[in-house]
Amino acid sequence: PERISIPEELVNTTMFISQLRRLVFCAKALGKPYDRYEKLISEHSAAVTEKYFDKKTGDFFNNVQGANAFAFDCGLGNAKTLENIIKKYSEKTEFDTGIFGTEIVLNVLYKTGNSDLATKLLSNKGKVSFDFMRRSGATTLWENWGGEESHSHPMFGASTEFLFEELLGIKQTASSVRYDQIIISPVFAECLDYAKGKIKTPHGEVAVSWKREDEKINLNIAVCDGINAAFVSGSTKINLHTGSNSIIL
Repeated sequence: PERISIPEELVNTTMFISQLRRLVFCAKALGKPYDRYEKLISEHSAAVTEKYFDKKTGDFFNNVQGANAFAFDCGLGNAKTLENIIKKYSEKTEFDTGIFGTEIVLNVLYKTGNSDLATKLLSNKGKVSFDFMRRSGATTLWENWGGEESHSHPMFGASTEFLFEELLGIKQTASSVRYDQIIISPVFAECLDYAKGKIKTPHGEVAVSWKREDEKINLNIAVCDGINAAFVSGSTKINLHTGSNSIIL
């Protein structure tokens, strides 16, 4: 939305650290050595922190264009770093990020329990928003927020994952492959009255819809055969059966 001021080195190195963490996860799952990856994580984390982190403020590079989120997402920073992310976007109410930072800011907010703020950003109606694209007649995602370049581009496509994993709440469990085991745990954001959608898995479709009615939330969850599924919301856990499941909260 504005001239790029976040350093390329900060973006590239924090994303490299995130990928190294994924390699460690994969290596552990496969029983492979991962010492080399952990050494690289340690070295690059120290370099980013030394060059860009301000201990007094908790910010990385003054928290411009999602800088704090890039760092926090790969395991850097502290509680103040997260606090500054929340404060900034609560006041700004729209994105100041590009292809990578937009998804990363949303990921940090959703994963730290700040779902209402994340959903408000995702659905904000300012000029720097997905809604601006829609209001401008877009039927596909644009290459940039203002629409000056391509009008059919996967540039911000990563953010759509949150429609399915957070607003619908469809997630695999940590040990699951091929969607053999899933939990349905929607985010009932205050700014939304309903959500509806589905995904295709190797077993078939999983569909979720929920709607606020008379101070209650009515859900319908359809699970295909071959999937072990459960609905989770706070302390509530309900095992789901194949076919249609109706739940009232």
